[in-house]
Amino acid sequence: MLSGLQVDARGALTLLDDGVSASFPTGMAPIDLTMMRDGRFLYTLNADAGTITALQVSRDGGLIPRGEAGGLTPGGGAQGIAVR
Repeated sequence: MLSGLQVDARGALTLLDDGVSASFPTGMAPIDLTMMRDGRFLYTLNADAGTITALQVSRDGGLIPRGEAGGLTPGGGAQGIAVR
């Protein structure tokens, strides 16, 4: 599960989407996140599944699943993710 937060001008945080902005199936185990510089896409590294999930960030901060890429060894030790 990913929780989205809104930050107001004073730095106060408010949960978006009732606290659940994205859900993942059991065994997915997202362990790291990275966002594109333009803020339009968020990616999660799902170490136990050996996948990377792409989520589009909507104007209101919501997350829209856009697909998954595999090819990593499930549980194979991947520790971090970075994008350009």
